[in-house]
Amino acid sequence: MSRPGPGIGTPPHRTYGKPATRGRVGPVARVSGARDHGPMPSAVAPPEPIQEDPVRRWRREELERAGYPRTYALLLSNLEAVDLHVAVELVRRGCPLETALRILL
Repeated sequence: MSRPGPGIGTPPHRTYGKPATRGRVGPVARVSGARDHGPMPSAVAPPEPIQEDPVRRWRREELERAGYPRTYALLLSNLEAVDLHVAVELVRRGCPLETALRILL
C-alpha cells in the first residue's frame, strides 16, 4: 500500500514527510532583506529637562499652595483661559476639587 502524496489528505501549509516549523528555521530566524545594524546601545541618554516658563511655574506653585495636587496644578497653570485668582478662590472657599475642576475646565 502506498502513502498518499503531497496535497492528498494533508493540509496545504505542510509539506508531506517534513516536520512543520513555526516561523523559525535553524538557530535564528531571519527576515528576508533584514539588515544588521550592529548591537543596540546599552544606554540611551535621557532627554534634557524642559525648562518651565517662570510665569507658568509661579502659577503652578500658587495653585499647589491653594491645595491643588501637582498634576492638576500643572494642567491649570498651562491653560491661559483659566483665571488663576478664580481657581485659587474656589478651593480656598471650600469648593470640592472635582467641582472646581469642572467649573474651570
